[in-house]
Amino acid sequence: MTATDPPSVVGQLPGGVELLVVVLLVVLLLSVPVVVLLIALRLVDTEDRADARSEAVADSDDLDE
Repeated sequence: MTATDPPSVVGQLPGGVELLVVVLLVVLLLSVPVVVLLIALRLVDTEDRADARSEAVADSDDLDE
C-alpha cells in the first residue's frame, strides 16, 4: 500500500475474510431487488384474489334473486 492509496477497511482484513465480506455484500445487494419483487407479486396476487372473491359474491347474490 502506498501513501496515495485511500485507506480501506476491507483491505486490512485477512484474505479469506476479505473475500467473505465481498461475497456477502454482493449477495445482499442482489437479494434486495428479489425480495422487493416477491413482495410486489404477492400484493398483486392478493388483490387478484380479493377481486375474484368479490365477483363470486356478486354472482351468488345474482343467483339468490
